[in-house]
Order: sequence, then structure tokens, then C-alpha cells
Amino acid sequence: MPYIKKDTRELLDEPINQLVMLLKAESRENADNIWGMLNYIISVLVHRGVMGRFTEWHYHLMNNVMGVLGSVTSEFYRRVVVPYEEMKIIIAGDLDEFVPYREFEESS
Repeated sequence: MPYIKKDTRELLDEPINQLVMLLKAESRENADNIWGMLNYIISVLVHRGVMGRFTEWHYHLMNNVMGVLGSVTSEFYRRVVVPYEEMKIIIAGDLDEFVPYREFEESS
């Protein structure tokens, strides 16, 4: 979770909402286009918003950017993918190969 103050989130929400509306509108005709557009948005935000603030790039700067992007991936996995997968296991049943690991999860 990106822990920033509520007033900062509120400041960012309007331009983000405008970008989301544009993203949805532009990808209506070609749903696959959304992935390229999302990549473009993230790349431009990183380069213009972060990398563009510094006159020299250093390992520390690039490492921080990689850390943020990795954290976003991990957070999406933990908050969205895992609950979805757990729901699907309940609906369809688990693979027999994973049953021993599930028992380990339940005992911890």
C-alpha cells in the first residue's frame, strides 16, 4: 500500500481519474491496446516525474525506481491475485500436487 497522506491522495486523484477515463475511452475499440497504453503511462511517469528531476542518474536513483515498481507488482499480487486464486481454488478445487502445501499453510 502506498502510504501517503489522505490530502496528498486527494490532490492526485483528479488528474489520475482523468487519465483513467482517457485510458478506458481510448482502449474501447481495441481492448488489447490498454496494455501498451498502461506501459506508456507508467514509463512516462517514471521518466518525466522521477528521472527527469535529476541532472545525473545514479545507481541509488535507479534502484529506488526499481524498488517502487517491484513493490507495486508485489502489492497487486498480494491484494488482487492471491484472493482471486483462493476463490478459484474454493470453486474448482485445488490441484492434488498442492494439497500437502495447503496443509502446511493451515498448521502455521
